[in-house]
Amino acid sequence: MNNSIAVRPTQQTAVFPPTDAIALVRRAFGDPTPLAIDGIWQKPFDYDTAHLHRLAVLSPDASAEPEDLVAYGLDFKYEQIQKDLFLHVLPFCLRAWHDDLTSPFGRYEAFVDEFYPALLRGGVFDGVLNQREAAAVGDYMREAILAQIADYERGDLRARLRRHHGERTERLFERLVEVWTAREPGASYGLEEYVARVRCPVLAIQGEDDEFFTRAQLDALARLLPGGLETLRIPGCGHYPMHQARAEVLAASIAFVLRASGRRSPRAAAGG
Repeated sequence: MNNSIAVRPTQQTAVFPPTDAIALVRRAFGDPTPLAIDGIWQKPFDYDTAHLHRLAVLSPDASAEPEDLVAYGLDFKYEQIQKDLFLHVLPFCLRAWHDDLTSPFGRYEAFVDEFYPALLRGGVFDGVLNQREAAAVGDYMREAILAQIADYERGDLRARLRRHHGERTERLFERLVEVWTAREPGASYGLEEYVARVRCPVLAIQGEDDEFFTRAQLDALARLLPGGLETLRIPGCGHYPMHQARAEVLAASIAFVLRASGRRSPRAAAGG
């Protein structure tokens, strides 16, 4: 395998660590300050505002707790973003992202799993940040990624990763670079390629009042699984049909399994 990782979309390489996240935000966003708790109007994804309150009052030299950032990552992935709160929390998010990027087993791994896809797919760049602000965040993240690629090619990162991943190191890092440098935002996070390989019958259940998704997801599945998909949309049900409409989900699942296995339900077999 070629030991040199191609850097796309730019061919530059970074040598020094990226600008500190606090300095970046102060320069780009006008030095946002901590918020008063009564000034928070953003809704939390999990209905618990405690993490928002803790994040809102953090001072610039403090460290955010990983679980608070995980909760916030889900917030701005699915909820309307309060911009002044986001700008205050963003440096802590970027610091955590960079900490995880530069450590094989960072304490913020669970947060980064939510943060990076949320940035790309949650509309943060387009819906919350203006063009200059988005460019500043993008530059910060790109510089950090390029520094990691340079460290892998010319520093000791390759050896450090090999201690944990052995022979899988080359492919693992190659895959990371593919995700980091995707030409289309979120291009490497799509599941379409894998869903299209499914060859068994599929039942997709969705609440008609789902707070986060629409029928578009079911339509996308139908395009990927022509003739192999059954759908059920439950009226009056939200995002959690297995809890909010247990009877309907159970009945539909049983009937689906029986049809897929070529068996008849006990009631039908009895002529009922």
